[in-house]
Amino acid sequence: MPRSQFLAAPREWGNMTRIIWTMAAVALLGGTACGSRDDSCKAPLQICAGVCTDPASDLANCGTCGNACPAGDVCSAGTCALSCQTGLTDCAGSCSNLSSDRANCGACGNACPAGDVCSAGACALSCQAGTTDCSGSCSNLSSDLANCGTCGNACPAGDVCSAGACALSCQAGLTDCAGTCSNLSSDRANCGACGNACPAGDVCSAGTCALSCQTGLTDCAGSCSNLSSDLANCGACGTVCPAGDVCSAGACALSCQAGLTDCGGTCADLASDQLDCGACGHVCPTGSGCSGGACTTTSAPALGLVAGIPSGLGNIDGTGAG
Repeated sequence: MPRSQFLAAPREWGNMTRIIWTMAAVALLGGTACGSRDDSCKAPLQICAGVCTDPASDLANCGTCGNACPAGDVCSAGTCALSCQTGLTDCAGSCSNLSSDRANCGACGNACPAGDVCSAGACALSCQAGTTDCSGSCSNLSSDLANCGTCGNACPAGDVCSAGACALSCQAGLTDCAGTCSNLSSDRANCGACGNACPAGDVCSAGTCALSCQTGLTDCAGSCSNLSSDLANCGACGTVCPAGDVCSAGACALSCQAGLTDCGGTCADLASDQLDCGACGHVCPTGSGCSGGACTTTSAPALGLVAGIPSGLGNIDGTGAG
């Protein structure tokens, strides 16, 4: 080999070595940055610089990878802000939903073990009925600001999540409970009042935690609903009426049918509705029904019969009708 070629060879070997190392580094970074190769990091979580992060609350990656919030700000629903939205708690600069955040379950810093989910503020193996597993957080898609209608759909600052849609205020018949629009008569997390959560296995029936739904109500994923009037379950579980509509006789409509009364967005038959018996908001006790606009504990005897004796023929004691 000529001397000039021999002297040039080390330079060529060095170039080839650098190319090989560069290709290896690119392959390594590509494998780390590709979200599809990490099955544990699912939406709404996102891999940023090789780390699985929540862009809804991560100060260093707020809304998108690399978007760091200024000092003193918090990351609330993917936006840098001075304070957290209603319903979220400032946990060291991250705005967290303590009822569903695996890293802050029930309280800031209370992280759930690997494999567990955070359901109603407690670490558990699976989500309670009526909630959806969104990357380890058990969310009520009809009211969760960070997962409104579907996992990862965060509402803008100042909005509420009402019946699975981001809106400026709650629909009629729903109550704003710390930024979530709840039906207090059927919401397991806000049963009868904001913050009153039912125990695991219970349902929320007519605003009271119970083991099963009252007669005339249907168990819709843990919520006892009147399918004839419930905006979130109109005619069938999961059928949500559009904003401004009412649920009348199991169908979404602009106004109530004749004979029904608009009680906060629900069309109620005041003569028989257990949740609006005789008047809007008058709820019958557990175990009772509503008949003729009054709460009853037992069914009335059939007309024309008294203990099996036709009316007009005699009384129970055998004497003639007076």
